[in-house]
Amino acid sequence: MYNGKQYHVADIAAVLSRAWSAGVDRIIKSDDSGDPETHLRLFIHWLKRELRKAKYFEKQFELAYATKLPMFLHMRAAAEDFSNILERNQHRFCFGVAHSFTGSAQDRDRLLSFSNLFIGLNGCSLKTAENLDVVKGIPLERLMIETDSPYCEIKNTHAGINFVKSSWPSKKKEKYDPECIVKGRNEPCLVR
Repeated sequence: MYNGKQYHVADIAAVLSRAWSAGVDRIIKSDDSGDPETHLRLFIHWLKRELRKAKYFEKQFELAYATKLPMFLHMRAAAEDFSNILERNQHRFCFGVAHSFTGSAQDRDRLLSFSNLFIGLNGCSLKTAENLDVVKGIPLERLMIETDSPYCEIKNTHAGINFVKSSWPSKKKEKYDPECIVKGRNEPCLVR
């Protein structure tokens, strides 16, 4: 589905097949579609989108503590509030990911001060030379590579394009081919 219109058949099985063959080990989905039972390496993000709103943010820590599940967190343009809430609740979650990180070096360093937090990067994280400088300061053991599929691909205009190599053929969505990725759609197989 693209903006509410279906252009081709559902292709999650083909997307996952390409990811596994490209060496992707695990995938965390940020929605609740699909069947996790059929894909042992596929984790469905456990918090519904409506729980991501700021007024429910601290409630998520109660759930994380009770379930001992990781947290998948988005902090775009809210680094100070986000970090303050994390600080108050750092004992209430086993680990988590600051998804789609686009912050400053100061934001990065504050996130790295939480030993149980990874920093997730995707195309949105690599748009500018400044973004690249910030990313260089993230230790590899604290880094999580994300596609945020189907969004946040690294475009030709992004500073990070020089660090991406893709060997998958692509076709426009109107010319769907199950052997190819959909042009402009970021897939896990592109993360290597």
